Amino acid sequence: MNSQEIDRLVYTYDTGGNRLTRVTDSAPTAFRSQGFLDGNTTGNDYSYDLNGNMTQDKNKGITQVEYNHLNLPQKIVGGSQTIEYIYTASGQKLQKKAPNDEITSYSGNFIYEGTSLKQVLHGEGYIDMSGTPTYHYYLKDHLGNNRMVVNQSGTVVQQTDYYPFGMAFNKEGSSDNKYLYNGKELQEDAIGNGMLDWLDYGARMYDPTLGRFHTVDPVAIAMPQWSTYAYSFNNPVRFTDPDGSIPYDKCADNTTKIGHYGMRTHPVTNTQKMHRGTDLTAREGSSINSFASGTVVHVGESKSWGNYVVVDHGKGYFSLYAHVKDGGVKVVKGQKVGDGHQIGQVGSTGISTGSHLHMEVGKADNLGAFLSVKNRDETRTDAAEIGDLEKFLHPENNSDMQAVKESDIKDKDGNVVGTKYENTGNNQSAWTRFVDDLIQSITYLTGKKAIVP
Repeated sequence: MNSQEIDRLVYTYDTGGNRLTRVTDSAPTAFRSQGFLDGNTTGNDYSYDLNGNMTQDKNKGITQVEYNHLNLPQKIVGGSQTIEYIYTASGQKLQKKAPNDEITSYSGNFIYEGTSLKQVLHGEGYIDMSGTPTYHYYLKDHLGNNRMVVNQSGTVVQQTDYYPFGMAFNKEGSSDNKYLYNGKELQEDAIGNGMLDWLDYGARMYDPTLGRFHTVDPVAIAMPQWSTYAYSFNNPVRFTDPDGSIPYDKCADNTTKIGHYGMRTHPVTNTQKMHRGTDLTAREGSSINSFASGTVVHVGESKSWGNYVVVDHGKGYFSLYAHVKDGGVKVVKGQKVGDGHQIGQVGSTGISTGSHLHMEVGKADNLGAFLSVKNRDETRTDAAEIGDLEKFLHPENNSDMQAVKESDIKDKDGNVVGTKYENTGNNQSAWTRFVDDLIQSITYLTGKKAIVP
């Protein structure tokens, strides 16, 4: 099979920023039409509004994109063609009006074209309702990409291959299934110079020909080191982005550490606030497991943490697991739990921007002291990345954990932005960061995982 270079792209950004302003394609002219469409050769290709949302894409002939209060596109104009979307107040898509005035309505798992029921989505595929109801099933790869669609008779009715960032090629078959890369719906509508070909991730639309979103990540404040438009940390073979907000690590039990111990800008209130633990993203319903044996001493609910569980591990050490889904707590107060025992299921209760586990580990004289905000600042100074749970639970046997020096980390203006913890004993290599590294060592080094999919 002869190889063909279909794209050789050069990206240009605004000065000092991450907004894409221009893309040029220098691939051989004969093959350019098979990949990215370089439909504009003069000036900038992309424009943005004050919220960072793309409002023009001259390559695709899109002259106007209007957004709602959630920065979701509600009107897309290209030439004489228009696409319109209607959403609920929380952002759930209810309706799409295509350029040919065809209306697609979304009611949970039911999809209508006009007034006729077209499809019923189910966990493993969909039911085609256009004639005699026919079950169809997806065959997926490790990233959740739908590679094949097989009907109830066992016939392959669609097969699709993808480039790493999601652009499809070798798409074959009679099915018009639009749920493709990552299982997301392809907006396969003619507009402007060609096809829209965006993928609907829920929180944002994604352009697989560019490998970028066109709007700012709604929880970008939790990942300041990454571009607000990047897809899956620019590593689509390892990470996926289930809803267009927080990527998941497919090589580490679908978890990604997004919240560190220390001062941070709160992703909901947008204020500087102490974060006394580690946040790990995971799919809703993933199992939360105790990283060590102990006794459940508290099962509660709070405005901040939502549903949460506290385990007493003895020797004054406690662990806390928060944002458990409603109905997802699997233990009761007084219950003995072992290493790896399921405590609950990951959710997004309390003050939360998405499905994740907030986990804290610390030392205190009693449960009340552990839960005290003031005490939690003073006692969480016993964490080392030692990879040995027994040393953690019995620090009196580990001389490396006896002396800790605490100091502030300040920015160039003198503002405190974090806390530095140093070992003042003989073995400097045993100490790294604070609770972050403790949980990382327990979760990844010893195999005592806090989250199991």
